[in-house]
Amino acid sequence: MDRTRELVYGSVWEDSDTVLDALRPVAEGRSVVSIASAGDNALALLTLDPANVISVDSNPAQIAALELRTAAFRLLPCHESVLQFLGVLASTDRLSTYQQLRTDLSPPTRNFWDGQPKALSVGVIHSGRFERFLRLFSARVLPRIHSPATIRHLAQLDDPHEQEAFYRDHWDTWRWRALFRIYFNAATVRLLARPIGLPRTAVHRFHSDLLRRTRHALTALPVRSNPYIRYILAGNFALDALPAYLRPEHFSTIRNRLTRLTLVNSPIEDFIPDRPVSAFNLSDIFDHMKPPKARAVLRHVASIAGHPARILFWALSTPIQPDANTPLLRLSELSSRLLARTKTPSYSALSIYESPPTIET
Repeated sequence: MDRTRELVYGSVWEDSDTVLDALRPVAEGRSVVSIASAGDNALALLTLDPANVISVDSNPAQIAALELRTAAFRLLPCHESVLQFLGVLASTDRLSTYQQLRTDLSPPTRNFWDGQPKALSVGVIHSGRFERFLRLFSARVLPRIHSPATIRHLAQLDDPHEQEAFYRDHWDTWRWRALFRIYFNAATVRLLARPIGLPRTAVHRFHSDLLRRTRHALTALPVRSNPYIRYILAGNFALDALPAYLRPEHFSTIRNRLTRLTLVNSPIEDFIPDRPVSAFNLSDIFDHMKPPKARAVLRHVASIAGHPARILFWALSTPIQPDANTPLLRLSELSSRLLARTKTPSYSALSIYESPPTIET
């Protein structure tokens, strides 16, 4: 299989609320760029009332995931029908629903999804390689660690003090630590789930760093309202814990602003906007580049940024830093504060930069 055209993500695993909080001060009425991934955060950014959102991705399969979402929002009759088609709610007619949507798709996206009947039947949000990996964990591995009652109990906790006690007394068993280490080591994740860009010095501690971040998500942040943890525990999002773009209060807003969304199949370093960009959601793109290229790409992003602008990106390990010729100021306090409350344990670092340098707010 051509990995450059494989759907790696059927959903986005970067906390949309963190992205929105970081970029809100510079997004309203301005131009926003977002790495597409599966499209969740590109759609969520429409809630900030930008002039436009340009969603860029070098992988055409990820562009196809976002374009199919936009067709669902545009053409399906209600919020519930979107949840059914995408895979949050049960449905037996996703393939027939797709037939209603396919004429609204571009030829490349239509060709991609015409060849993915199984993924469509399961639900688009579950159709990436990464989601299959997580659902295998919730269906086959987690039941070998904890009983269904224990898993359900954790999923309903919303008080950090109770969660800390529950994790200590009931969850943090030798079996949990052992199977977590086996399933979430760097080699297994790279093979079965997603590409991971890590320096050699960080590969050996990948599982322990991820376990530490998972413990934080299970104890310091309310589990009940956490979409990403609820998915990992149950293999699906819960109606009372949805990513921002799927929440009912945002449905009409996103639907009415879809004309502001543009999809671009291109590496970010080749993208030239027709006007300066004020907000960038760059996902974890720098994790997959060697440092010289990463710094060059960040320099390009800074060159197309407006004044003011914010640039956000995630990292599995030590994040890239701009070189001396890239006039960006890292908003360190804001980056640390938002990382501490981000609901997904995927990343160890969050970087938010501002151009031109201003006083952090």
